[in-house]
Amino acid sequence: MICLLKLLKFSLSLLLIIVCSSAYSQVYDDFSDGNFFSNPEWKGDTSQFKITTSSAIPPEMKPALQLDGVDADTTFLYLENTLIANTEWRFWIKLSFNTSVNNFARVYLVSDQAELEGSLNGYFVQIGGSNDSIALYKQTGLYSEKIITSTNAYTGNSTNVLRIKVTKLFHYFH
Repeated sequence: MICLLKLLKFSLSLLLIIVCSSAYSQVYDDFSDGNFFSNPEWKGDTSQFKITTSSAIPPEMKPALQLDGVDADTTFLYLENTLIANTEWRFWIKLSFNTSVNNFARVYLVSDQAELEGSLNGYFVQIGGSNDSIALYKQTGLYSEKIITSTNAYTGNSTNVLRIKVTKLFHYFH
């Protein structure tokens, strides 16, 4: 399985800390080593991201990963990982834009493919979209089904700062 990050970007500023952990072992990256090329090794559109200590980041979240692209496009990072049983994903995200149907972020928790723009089997959290909310989706092939949606979150603000935690307590996703 792969822990992934996919973003549709429209001149956005994204700051992120990701944790994928299991009861037996864990993958953790707070980017305090100043890179995302080793320990652990993130892959994907690495030239589109940077580590930052910007004053826009809460002190307890520094440093953070920032999307550094300016063109409208889809970009992603991924981390190869086989942890899936009894796993927790935690991340902090700041979107400096008003989300919409064409302007949102997805954090793939697991996928059987590293390429996120085609057919795959996996799960992702979508921040924003047509109803400016946060939701958990299951993707099978090219079809995505919303399986959990937030009732209190609203992402239609010019700046959206969120801490998200997803816990999977069963052995297999179905």
